[in-house]
Amino acid sequence: MRIVTRLNASAAIAGLALAILLPISIWTGLEFRDSKADYLISGDIQELISHAEELRNQYYLYREDRIRQLWEGSKERTSRLLLEAVAHFGDKRGIKLLLELQKNTEERSAIFQRAVKNSEALRLSGDDERSVYAEVDKRLFSQLILKAVEFRNMATDLEQLSAARVERAYEFLIISCGLVFCLLGFVVLTGQQLARLLSKGLRLGMEKVAGGDLEFLVKAEGADEFVELSRSFNSMTDQLKLASSDLREALDRLEKINSRVPGIVIIQFRKHADGKFS
Repeated sequence: MRIVTRLNASAAIAGLALAILLPISIWTGLEFRDSKADYLISGDIQELISHAEELRNQYYLYREDRIRQLWEGSKERTSRLLLEAVAHFGDKRGIKLLLELQKNTEERSAIFQRAVKNSEALRLSGDDERSVYAEVDKRLFSQLILKAVEFRNMATDLEQLSAARVERAYEFLIISCGLVFCLLGFVVLTGQQLARLLSKGLRLGMEKVAGGDLEFLVKAEGADEFVELSRSFNSMTDQLKLASSDLREALDRLEKINSRVPGIVIIQFRKHADGKFS
């Protein structure tokens, strides 16, 4: 295959591969960034439910209005975070889980508000009503625990889903980067191969000829431009050998003439191309 054809084919392959790999690499990089952000959000959701459970237990233990306000503040932060997550998540299953988490948050909030009202009624109730309010209080507490467990399970599923997405995106990113590096290696190796073809025989041949070795011939096998150049170089070397041989013969003749005619100086009369003589 001729060098020009080889270069054109290599350039076409490299260009096509780059046109395919560049968008893929950009997409995988963005996907890894987004999936990593989703994973961090899922971790924040897990922390919020843990904080909400702690405040719930403290409220049932102390029945303080300050703790109730903290719980409601935690609920508002959870709702805002879930809204941000729904707008950010790109996974359909993840969005479905987030919507279920939103629903669970509102249900827990409604149950907690009922528990707060029941707690106030329990505090003001008489002996006849206390057992009823106490039973309702226990059931509301149990419902809050069940809702919290349900929330935590869904939050764990969301975190695992986000972690799997991060892992997939990371694998795709490694593969795409590896392919890009392979493409760069292909371009570099192609250039090095062409450089070796150019210098391997011809440079050695020029060094040999410059050193006076006119018997050296460059290997010329194939049909590319380097082979044609090598053959031209070998032809030039052959011409040099012929010229060198003719020169040696001429010098031998002159020396023989000079040795047979002692006292005579042999000179050469020459007419130049411009018509002058010397």
